[in-house]
Amino acid sequence: MAYPTRGRDPFLDAGTQAFLERRGVEALGLCVSAVGVAFALALASYAPEDSAWISAGGPEIQNWLGQIGAIVAAPLIKIMGLGSWSIALTFLAWGLRLIAHTGADRMIMRLIYAPIFWALCSLYAATLTPISSWSHSFSMGGL
Repeated sequence: MAYPTRGRDPFLDAGTQAFLERRGVEALGLCVSAVGVAFALALASYAPEDSAWISAGGPEIQNWLGQIGAIVAAPLIKIMGLGSWSIALTFLAWGLRLIAHTGADRMIMRLIYAPIFWALCSLYAATLTPISSWSHSFSMGGL
């Protein structure tokens, strides 16, 4: 024989759940923006002389993020050239979109096109005439 029991009340009411969900999305946006800033700092302080897993250099690393920044920036510059800045731009843009609560529901569908955007930015950079401070033997679009 079954006895009627009263259902459980939710741990948090609907208003608190909505508040926590919005703050969680904003926190995710801050994290994604921080990754974008880290990419930008690593790329801005890239030096070809830094020792990374692709090349061995001097003992002193000039990258602002240290060895990790040099390890990230060296292959990005060599593979994508100046088009690698589009990765930092993508992370910053999506972080700001999450913070502002605009388009978060369409994020995954639109991020599918991010690698195409990165490739097009590298392709455009390959058409540019190298500046005098470009010390590599390949174009500004990378290898």
